[in-house]
Amino acid sequence: MSEWLIYPIFFLVALLYSSVGLGGGTGYLAILALFGITAPYIAPAVLFLNLFVAGLSFHSFYRAGHFNKQYFIPFIISSIPAAFIGGRIPIGEDFFSLMLGLVLTIAGIKTLLFPRVQIKARSKLRGTAHWLSSLGVGGLIGLLGGITGCGGGFLLIPTIIFIFKLPTKTAAASGAGFVFLNSLSALSGHLLRGNFNFGFSFPFVIFVLAGGLLGANLGASKLSHTKVERILGLVLLAGAIRLLI
Repeated sequence: MSEWLIYPIFFLVALLYSSVGLGGGTGYLAILALFGITAPYIAPAVLFLNLFVAGLSFHSFYRAGHFNKQYFIPFIISSIPAAFIGGRIPIGEDFFSLMLGLVLTIAGIKTLLFPRVQIKARSKLRGTAHWLSSLGVGGLIGLLGGITGCGGGFLLIPTIIFIFKLPTKTAAASGAGFVFLNSLSALSGHLLRGNFNFGFSFPFVIFVLAGGLLGANLGASKLSHTKVERILGLVLLAGAIRLLI
């Protein structure tokens, strides 16, 4: 497989993910795995790319009026410090590959078999229950995202939809903001321990910026969620199989 193919593939991943409120972290990780690039330094590289795509996606959904701070602030309070801690944890390449393979497997199964649906019923979680559950989920996702570089949006968005019963676009807005802030926090942790390869990361920026800008402008309503997520699910599982085998 030609190494130059990876750049237009990253463009496509950024386009698809940004249109549904994600930074593309799991997609980038899966593609890198398929190309045989699995060193721990890819985690901060992917977090770096998440900043551009998730930022564009959040701006698009926020401007369209889909942002609800009630379902954003509690997750961020616990996830930001957890993501920073995750970024500070040094792990070996074998363990990183195993953890990343498991994360991609979970993401792939979720997106392939359980695509997002619109839920109109209201959540029964209120007050203290809402805050405690949000803080717990945010902390766990932030830690996992910081270690692997996935950002955590693929876990947060279905959680918001199925547990808190929010519309897809509202969940997408929260997910994009979550990925941006946690990627920034986790990347800071990686930078402090010197785990960042700028030369490797920078060439991807222009491609994910172009894809993210186009995807964010298209918006979630312009694409079929079910078809897009099932395609992404196949890519994630392919990357996971490459890593685990």
